[in-house]
Amino acid sequence: MITLLPKNAGHMLFAFLAGSMAAIILYALWWWLIVPRCQQARWQQELVRHGREAEAVVLSLEFTGVYINNEPQVKMLVHVLPATEENFVAEMREVISIMELSYLRAGTMLRVKFIPHNTKRVQMVKRGELHSSSHT
Repeated sequence: MITLLPKNAGHMLFAFLAGSMAAIILYALWWWLIVPRCQQARWQQELVRHGREAEAVVLSLEFTGVYINNEPQVKMLVHVLPATEENFVAEMREVISIMELSYLRAGTMLRVKFIPHNTKRVQMVKRGELHSSSHT
C-alpha cells in the first residue's frame, strides 16, 4: 500500500490549525482593542485642530453601566447651538464625577466642542460651570 502523507501529518495539521487560530485571535484583538483607540486618538487630534465650541442643552441623560476610576459613564443626547452653523442634535458619552452628575439633568446648559463636518460627535469642554436652564 502506498501512502502519500508523511508520518507526522497529524502533527503538521495540528500546528497549522493552531497557528491559524492564533492568527485569527490576534487579528480580532487588533480590531477590537487597537483600532478603536487609534480612531479615537485621530478624532481627538482633529477636535483640537479644527473643533469649535458651542453651547448645548442636555435633552436626555442615561447611565451606560460603565465605571472608570469609580466614576460613571453617561450617555447624553444634547441639542448643540453653534454661533455660525445650524443647530443639531448629537449623542456623547462622558465619564462624569458624582459631583457633576448631581447638576446634570435635562435642560442643563453645557459648553461642548464639535467638528463642523462631523456633527455626530461632540465632547464636553467646560466642567464645573453647569447650570440649569428651561431652554426648549
